[in-house]
Amino acid sequence: MIVASHSVQFREGEVLDIDLPLSDPPGSIPCKADTISLLNPIAEDPNKNTLVRTLDQKLKKPLHRRILDWLVPIRFTPLCLTFQFEKGTDFEISRFRGVWGRALKSLNEEVYSKIFEGNDESNQQTPRYIIRPSEIFESDQDNRAKFFSEKIDFITWGTTAKEQQILMRAWHIAANFGLGKGRIPFTLKSIEPYAHFSETNPISTADAVRNREFSPNEPCRLLFPVPLRLIAGRKEGKHRIESPILSDLIRAGITRLNTLRNQILEVNRETDLVGGLPEFYKEAMELAENTDTDPWQGESAALRRYSGRQKAEIDLAGTVGYMDLPNGPGELAPILAADEIFHFGKTTSIGLGRMITVTEDKTLMYALD
Repeated sequence: MIVASHSVQFREGEVLDIDLPLSDPPGSIPCKADTISLLNPIAEDPNKNTLVRTLDQKLKKPLHRRILDWLVPIRFTPLCLTFQFEKGTDFEISRFRGVWGRALKSLNEEVYSKIFEGNDESNQQTPRYIIRPSEIFESDQDNRAKFFSEKIDFITWGTTAKEQQILMRAWHIAANFGLGKGRIPFTLKSIEPYAHFSETNPISTADAVRNREFSPNEPCRLLFPVPLRLIAGRKEGKHRIESPILSDLIRAGITRLNTLRNQILEVNRETDLVGGLPEFYKEAMELAENTDTDPWQGESAALRRYSGRQKAEIDLAGTVGYMDLPNGPGELAPILAADEIFHFGKTTSIGLGRMITVTEDKTLMYALD
């Protein structure tokens, strides 16, 4: 995964860390509060205060540092669950998710409403989990032994220790419910840390991003091996983006992370003004529009899933493909790295919108077990 290391030089001459004294040094001329504002980079009279605005911009942290600070509250629990199924079990991720949801609702409706349906004080209406196959490519069903195993990435955020215990108990109940038309029971064999993480305890997204070894200026490929569902426009003008550009990904990525952050901080998107997009949003979008990228290479694709509400199988249309960044993502690296965990676009709870960062030699930066 891409990470912006603290030692990376992003722009020549850029101020990285500045410690400001709390009081004026002895013998210095006091600085009036209305002379220089560190909190407001846009002065009332831009012609008179060009120097002030320049000072504010230099004292401001670099973009990647501000993004990392913003990611700190988003704490998630990274798990990899190994299940054992009998041969003949019809494994399909949305049905598998549905069995777990039914088990969770029977166990604790309050936790089900908060985690599974996303009903909470933040009013975000976004599920607080991702369930996805650890392996990208499908297994050969015909050559499976009597029993076969499936590794499932199970990522949750904003949960308490008690809620996490309830979620895991629900998996054991789901195993007894069984899967497929024959309701064939299965077994939860092991619970391990997901990917490169060393433990199963909650971790801050900022720490997860910061700990990855990747140069933000290294050429890379943003690979989307499962359908990516990005929607543009509003109401009647809504349409699916077939050939995304980098700014589409950054817009969707920041929006996704902002939703998760508001959930965890319990910021109500309808009543709280502080729940809006972060202060660096416009700067990040401008940078995305000016970052070198090769054109999107991909094609339309769909994931067929079973809808319990409609009692039928439906196709979730999207696009699969990749985008090359010949000079790397630069200071946008933390956003892409974070969304490599949490996905982009619609229907992320069952794994859609998953991105994998590939270096120039095609080595997967994000470990796939």
